[in-house]
Amino acid sequence: MDKMAIYLLRYTSELSLKGKNRSLFENKLLNNIKALFGPSEIEIKKEHRRAYILSDLSSAMIHSKLSCIAGLSSWSEILVSELDIESICRTVENFVCRREAFEEGRGDPISHLDQKKDCFDLRGKSRNDTCIRFSIQARRANKKFPLTSPEINRYVGKHIAEKFPQLIGDYKNPDFSIRIEIQEHQACIYENIERGMGGLPVGTGAKLVSLLSGGIDSPVASWMMMRRGSPIIFATFHSPPFLEEEGIEKILTLAKHLSRYQPKTKIYKVFFTEIQKSIKLNTHDRYRTILYRRFMHRVAEKIAQKENAQALITGESLGQVASQTLENLTCIGNATSLPVLRPLIGLEKEEIIERAKKIGTYEISIQPYSDCCTLFAPQNPTTKASLDRILEEEKKLDVENLVSDAFEKTEVITIGSLL
Repeated sequence: MDKMAIYLLRYTSELSLKGKNRSLFENKLLNNIKALFGPSEIEIKKEHRRAYILSDLSSAMIHSKLSCIAGLSSWSEILVSELDIESICRTVENFVCRREAFEEGRGDPISHLDQKKDCFDLRGKSRNDTCIRFSIQARRANKKFPLTSPEINRYVGKHIAEKFPQLIGDYKNPDFSIRIEIQEHQACIYENIERGMGGLPVGTGAKLVSLLSGGIDSPVASWMMMRRGSPIIFATFHSPPFLEEEGIEKILTLAKHLSRYQPKTKIYKVFFTEIQKSIKLNTHDRYRTILYRRFMHRVAEKIAQKENAQALITGESLGQVASQTLENLTCIGNATSLPVLRPLIGLEKEEIIERAKKIGTYEISIQPYSDCCTLFAPQNPTTKASLDRILEEEKKLDVENLVSDAFEKTEVITIGSLL
């Protein structure tokens, strides 16, 4: 790689709490990063609880990919210096030159700043002229380095102020800050800190099956559990010929989008028509939606058994719609022996929408579509179903054969990451 940039990666604080298992979490994180990039696009180096990426990709491409990696707290593009104060000064000087060139490429480097600021140099003397304020912020992780953090700030700040007359040291109100991190074998110089996804690396948690619809909620619920380290298998339910193929295409688009957050994604496409027809013909209409969902959970449980998954995920939020009252959720969850995780249970709709926009699923989710839960939906669904009544209704159905038949006809689609 020519003209490689170097990026310092910072793990989430949770990884430091894993004790003897910490290296397992770190290695999974780095393997996920390797899987997201092409084999020749990056080089990863690991050094004393730190990781670095070397790449000649654009910073925009690096940002696009790293922002999809669970387990990363943040990252910064850095320059590296040897561990002596003169080398650090020269590297910071080089950093400022590069920064000024970047600013000049966008036009006047000080045109975006207020004119005639009350600036202060490092000796505390007031200057009323056109200037750019800067600060040096050193962090001395390596306590063997002979200067303290405040001493580094003063020494490097004075050097930069003398080299660049248009720059004035101002620790309290800078226009930009240059950060210096003193590590064991080198110093890292950088300005920006890009925030990561946080959470735990995907693959460090138990595998889960998510009941994915084309709405706003279930993609967000899936993402939230990916962020907790769980690989997600998707189960989606389709009812041809009553629902158009565009509906399943939309759900596949959502799954493909979510695949950027995990190295590999598998989708089970369940044909749900016969189950819905049987429920419509044989049971009371007030209980249809609850019965639909109980059957979905049963089929998803079979998928989980095949995939060795430990729980189901749904996008339900307490009280959001008629089927999501506590009484109805209790009836639905009773259909399976697996735990049912509901990451959105206490969130309001606006909070869920905000997260959907953040992860990029909102614009896909709001496209018009019909799902199988709205098919044959009752006009007056019950909001407080009793489990005894639901079980009585299910006695009218051939539950085992309906579930087995749907599972046997299920199609499996495998996709890689979009990025």
